[in-house]
Formats: sequence, structure tokens, C-alpha cells
Amino acid sequence: MAFDREIHLSDLIRAHEGNPDYHDDDPNKIHWAKFNMMARFVDAILNARRDAGNLVVTIIQTERIFVNSSSWKKTTS
Repeated sequence: MAFDREIHLSDLIRAHEGNPDYHDDDPNKIHWAKFNMMARFVDAILNARRDAGNLVVTIIQTERIFVNSSSWKKTTS
């Protein structure tokens, strides 16, 4: 999962550095497509973090169910 975040972060940095903040033809106009693209990368990073957190919670919950089950207690006694 960390590798995926690094890729998304790299994409975000390239999007920021490779695109102007303002339109070339009119420096008074903000280049909204750049910021829209960057927002999609941020969204992907946040979703990856949320999914990774959900995976950890699921593993912990599964472990608790397994350890607390009566069959586990019988086999370890």
C-alpha cells in the first residue's frame, strides 16, 4: 500500500510542477484543470489510506473472533 501512495504522491508533484497555475493566454485566469487533476490525485491518496485502515481493522476484528472462539480455546487447553 505504501508503494501505491508513493506513486500517487509522485503524480501529484508532477501535476503541480508540470502545469502552470494560470492560463498562458490570460494570466488573470486560473488553470482550473490543473487543480482538478491534483484534487483527483489527493482523493486517490485519501482513499488508499482509508482502504489500508479498513484492512487493518478487518484483520484485527478477524483475529479477535478467532481467538475468542470456543473451538480455539478448546484446542489450546
